[in-house]
Amino acid sequence: MQKPKNLFKKVEHCLEKYEETRNSDITLTIKLWVIFYRDFLVFSGSEVFIRLNSLWDLPREDHIKRDRARIQHEEGRFLPTIEEVRKLRGIEEEKWRSSLGYNPEMRAVPETMNKEGGIETLRQSPMFKEVKPIKKHHSDFEK
Repeated sequence: MQKPKNLFKKVEHCLEKYEETRNSDITLTIKLWVIFYRDFLVFSGSEVFIRLNSLWDLPREDHIKRDRARIQHEEGRFLPTIEEVRKLRGIEEEKWRSSLGYNPEMRAVPETMNKEGGIETLRQSPMFKEVKPIKKHHSDFEK
């Protein structure tokens, strides 16, 4: 694989190959630096350090963020995988769901038969009420 030359292409590459970078600009910046700017980083065991004088040569997070926003907002590609991030960034819900592979026609709440032979929606079913929502936690940097 030939490495992209300009920053926009590098951001695009990371967003395409590493889904976790779609949800956090810090994660995106770290991944981009580790992949394309290894010579400016210092690796010591499981730790990664940045030489202060290397900051002049590394792309800044605000430039990376601008390219990520252009790809996600203007082009509608590589959208966040976490709904809270999508909401914070103001990305339209239907565009986001479509990018994740949801079929908008399948959004209707299905009906089911209850024990008494009546029809109820899945949301009215006692089985649905027992399900507890799972709160997803996201860290910007995983060791």
